[in-house]
Amino acid sequence: MTSLPDIAVFSQRGRRFAVLHGGMSDVSRFLWPCSSEAAFAEEIELIQREVGPVDAVVAGHCGLPFSRTLMGVEWINAGVIGMPANDGQPATRCAALHADGHAVFRELCYDHASARAGMERVGLTQGYHTALETGYWPSEDVLPPELRRAAVARG
Repeated sequence: MTSLPDIAVFSQRGRRFAVLHGGMSDVSRFLWPCSSEAAFAEEIELIQREVGPVDAVVAGHCGLPFSRTLMGVEWINAGVIGMPANDGQPATRCAALHADGHAVFRELCYDHASARAGMERVGLTQGYHTALETGYWPSEDVLPPELRRAAVARG
């Protein structure tokens, strides 16, 4: 794994994409839908310094699917294909690139009861097994306060 690059670049329909896990400054950086423009700008600048101009960034790590456009660059967080988006729905999400080159988020429904049972059979019972059915993460400590269930319920 150490020989793999931290960032990949590809082009589709005339748009240039950078793909990385969290951020350029830190592979485990959390960028949320509510993160400041300055946080995204910092990462976009570092990415473009490394690979040149890009039209979009496909990232992950935070687990919530979203898209924001800043500085003319679309930031796409694909979500987590194996975990619900902490929204009370058992479906997971993924991002697909539409024919026009922009992200489209898709819901992935699956047999979450069987998946949970399989996790329990092999002893994976640290809370993520229940998240598959409830749609809520076992811990929200990593989430910004405004994205936690209590804040979302208050509206």
